[in-house]
Amino acid sequence: MNVKEYIESGIIEDYCLGLLSPEAMQDVARNAELYSGIKNEIEAYENALAKYAFALAENKPQTLKKDIFAALDNLEAEENISAENLPIINKYSDAGNWLRFVKPLLPEKLNRSSIIHELPAKNGIEQFVYWTFDDVPHETHEDEQETILLLEGECRCYIDDEVHDLQAGDFLSIPLHRSHNVTILNGPVLAIVQRVKVA
Repeated sequence: MNVKEYIESGIIEDYCLGLLSPEAMQDVARNAELYSGIKNEIEAYENALAKYAFALAENKPQTLKKDIFAALDNLEAEENISAENLPIINKYSDAGNWLRFVKPLLPEKLNRSSIIHELPAKNGIEQFVYWTFDDVPHETHEDEQETILLLEGECRCYIDDEVHDLQAGDFLSIPLHRSHNVTILNGPVLAIVQRVKVA
């Protein structure tokens, strides 16, 4: 068995979310006993779900159940990303799923310094695909919460005096009213940038 391909198929996420048939659930459980990589991936995904649930519990206990189901719906949406059903990126987002969605939207090679592809906006949420060799100059957002999910490359994000080195798979949330800029370390960098309007 090619464990890497098996994991990248998305079956682990479906298993952890209980979306598989009983037979398929048993099959994944058997494979987890045979292959430590599969077992480790299941444990990592379950831990991520648990951390997300605990984070929600600390911040919003009165809406915990609703938020957990929303998070699970978002994870399921990431398994089948489409222009009509774009999930919200967060620290649990799967960069591999986003990369599979984004690649067909872009040319094979970046033949200029950058490409910005706007994705369909909804409910005050804007998402962009950024593919660039160019550094991003200083900016500050007063009424938009900006988050970044890095899909390829490496960059360094400066938020006031803080420095955040990002590589493929990393997520970063930029607080409101904070000056920030990005330096490309190993490009081109491919990322999903999300801006959510706040009151």
